[in-house]
Amino acid sequence: MCKKPVGLQWRASSWTITLFVGLSKYKKSSLHQVVTVDLIIRFLGIAVDLLAHTILVPVLPFQLERLGYSNVSVWTGWLFFCYSSYVNL
Repeated sequence: MCKKPVGLQWRASSWTITLFVGLSKYKKSSLHQVVTVDLIIRFLGIAVDLLAHTILVPVLPFQLERLGYSNVSVWTGWLFFCYSSYVNL
């Protein structure tokens, strides 16, 4: 019976493969700069998205009720669907 190589689980994981395939397309000299800029852009995008959700989720249903809408949960669901569809464009 063959013994599994050391580190097989983390080397064969999807995040490791994605990381190395993504990094392989850059030149060695500009790798650090490209990775830094890419990580900053991704972090800012995630931070803005989380900030929007942390503000909208608790406030939106109460604002819809205050504006006189019925079926607030349906409207909240549709508004979040539209928002997430727009973000993914």
